[in-house]
Amino acid sequence: MSSRKTRVYYLTDGAMNVIKADIVFTKSSEPAVNIERDWYLYRSYLAQRKYGLVNDEVKSSSSAILQPLKLLAQYLGSPSSRTTVVEALNSQMNAPIDPDNYGVIIVGATIFIWQQNYEAALRLLHGSKLLECHALMLQVYIKMDRMDMATKVLKKMQEIDDDSVLTNLSQAWLHLAMGGEKLQDAFYVFQELVDKEVITPLILNGLAAVHICQERYPEAESALQEAEHVDSSHAETFLNLSVLSQLTGKSAQESQRYQRLLRDAHPEHWFLSDLDAKEREFDRLSRMFSPSDQS
Repeated sequence: MSSRKTRVYYLTDGAMNVIKADIVFTKSSEPAVNIERDWYLYRSYLAQRKYGLVNDEVKSSSSAILQPLKLLAQYLGSPSSRTTVVEALNSQMNAPIDPDNYGVIIVGATIFIWQQNYEAALRLLHGSKLLECHALMLQVYIKMDRMDMATKVLKKMQEIDDDSVLTNLSQAWLHLAMGGEKLQDAFYVFQELVDKEVITPLILNGLAAVHICQERYPEAESALQEAEHVDSSHAETFLNLSVLSQLTGKSAQESQRYQRLLRDAHPEHWFLSDLDAKEREFDRLSRMFSPSDQS
């Protein structure tokens, strides 16, 4: 290890979104350590939407573990290129995958999740012993409304590392999705992270979601205002503020304002695609059942 010692604190939500990263460069005599350092570093840049930087700095001579990050930078940074990226990814999946190349597994599963191709994501993640891969599987099962399978994955994560922040956070996601009495358990996890000064939009939105489900709207609004202060263009903050404004009886204009902010900052967000599809379907049905013009 060189004289430039490094402290790294890195926390992810399991879907390539950095919750908090405090990274100081490390130089090591061990190549594997340098690769892992760069893996976390470039993922942090992706979370900051610095796609061009990742694309430029990950060279063809870089480690095979880092190469998939270049593909992810293209996918996230250029929505018009996503079809090409997915085709390239599918081509890679047809070849044998090195089980030690966690870059291919995590990035590939992440893109498949973005594409809502959950079966492909699960096939890629299946068999991996990495805690983060288990966290991704848990998220997929939640999206598929398979709480039974998500519970089984959580138990495996607890067997691997019960004290991991990612394990605790995955438990909070599952409890939030299950609702009911589990909401309070989710609240404890999110609140504990906030108390430890892990104050990020993702954590604060998780806390706000619990408050909304418990109809504690003033507390939810406070958490979302803090999240907006931390990151003024965070997608989930806009979305939750829009929902909260409707639940609290505020004007339709305010709710629509947050949706416009979401559309301006994140035009490719899944909620907007779903909303536009539903509006088109509503207009189609309205035309079908509207009274015919009388001549």
